[in-house]
Amino acid sequence: MKTVKIDIMAGFLGAGKTTLINLFLQNAYLGERLALLENEFGEIGIDGDVLSGHNLVVKELANGCICCTLQGNFIAGILELVATHAPDRIVIEPTGVARLSDTVAACEAAAKEAPVAVNAVITVVDATMFPVMMEVGGEFYRQQIREGPVIVLSAVQNLEEDMPLESILAGLAALNPAAPVFSVPWDRLETLHLLQVAEEQTLGMKAGAAAERGVHRGEHRHGREGYVSHSFYDAGCWNEEEIRDFCRRLAAGDFGEIIRGKGFLGDGAIFRKVDYVCGRAAVAAASYPGPGKFVLIGTAIDTEALSRFLRARPRNCEPEKI
Repeated sequence: MKTVKIDIMAGFLGAGKTTLINLFLQNAYLGERLALLENEFGEIGIDGDVLSGHNLVVKELANGCICCTLQGNFIAGILELVATHAPDRIVIEPTGVARLSDTVAACEAAAKEAPVAVNAVITVVDATMFPVMMEVGGEFYRQQIREGPVIVLSAVQNLEEDMPLESILAGLAALNPAAPVFSVPWDRLETLHLLQVAEEQTLGMKAGAAAERGVHRGEHRHGREGYVSHSFYDAGCWNEEEIRDFCRRLAAGDFGEIIRGKGFLGDGAIFRKVDYVCGRAAVAAASYPGPGKFVLIGTAIDTEALSRFLRARPRNCEPEKI
């Protein structure tokens, strides 16, 4: 039986993992039977809807922390995909608050029961948010970078003059001097070359991990210390300005300490995909059928204030005035 390759697209909250997977689907993965395993931190899955237009099988594990499902849903999800869909490759997008080492360990555990093997591991880092995330994510964020065999920078074209690319590269090198860093804008990113480098680097990582296994002490560390999530469905009406006002309130701390928000909100005619990361919001029209749904991730969420805000919103959409 053939061995199913497993590619892991890791990275902290809002780094751009889903966008990178989309690029791979359009280029590096053409002609393959693919399956995607999404491990969302929150009760509602979001990213699977973003990728569902492609010809691939998507399995979502919502409200999951990989380190807590090593013997449960995560491994079972891999085994189910292998048994029922026989893919050439499984692409895993772990939650942004999962330890990369936990994800790799879960895949290795699945390999004891099915013909799968970790093939490539890529860590995505948002260049524009690097200084902020070093502060917000702390040691957890730094560990994700240290464990990545290959690092891909997103949003390098949006760097300001007071944040030169060289300073970001120096910061990454201080944390992980061995990892190659891809730092071109993604419209020039050669995903086939990236995949080749990631496969070579991951092979070296696996060899090093095998050599160190004899001194592993089996310490269990929870992969989402200090982070909480809150999810909601919303059938109300949201035009673009109302969505942006909601994001401004997130940034102002009206609903607690929110790091990440993502989902789909609509006005009865158009649904918009919303991406919020540490005060920065992106809102774009999306071909999503509804209903509205949203996930918040942070260190403290005021669910009562959020519930009051949502209850006060209009429930019926008025026709757009011409």
